[in-house]
Amino acid sequence: VIVAAANCSLYQFPGAGTAYSFRVKSYRLHHLADLILDKDVIKTDGILQQGIMVNLGNVELNQITNETAGLKFLFDFKPAANRESYDKTNLLMIEGIKKDNFMYRFGFFATNETTFGLRSIAYRGKMKRSIDGVNYDEFDFDKRKDIVIVFRIVEKSENGDITILWK
Repeated sequence: VIVAAANCSLYQFPGAGTAYSFRVKSYRLHHLADLILDKDVIKTDGILQQGIMVNLGNVELNQITNETAGLKFLFDFKPAANRESYDKTNLLMIEGIKKDNFMYRFGFFATNETTFGLRSIAYRGKMKRSIDGVNYDEFDFDKRKDIVIVFRIVEKSENGDITILWK
């Protein structure tokens, strides 16, 4: 169970409770997260990451299998082999890709009792940073891999806080 609430921003931890990485199973900074809550929108927008989401509707998690309608596109999607392909796909995901009566895009409105599929492809590379003169590669602290998960918003409060279950 993951809770992402607006008042989490009062606490000093990565992502302030509004960004989560399924790859490392922890709250993260937005640019390293697989899923981000931004006001009423859930989205995937990590750096050097290609994210694709689909709204599967009001489907219970225990009913989801690899054969569930809407997931085939996520499983069949071929990761970008070069920067041109990566950029082209990202432009398509802004508008969304409609296939088999489903829309695939970067994000959706966070809606209670709704299940989503997410493919997060975190490409390897270098992300050089410096803090107080100490240089490091931020990706050394991140599991860069390709995952498919499904998650369900099981509660959305009046102030926009959400609680999700995932697998």
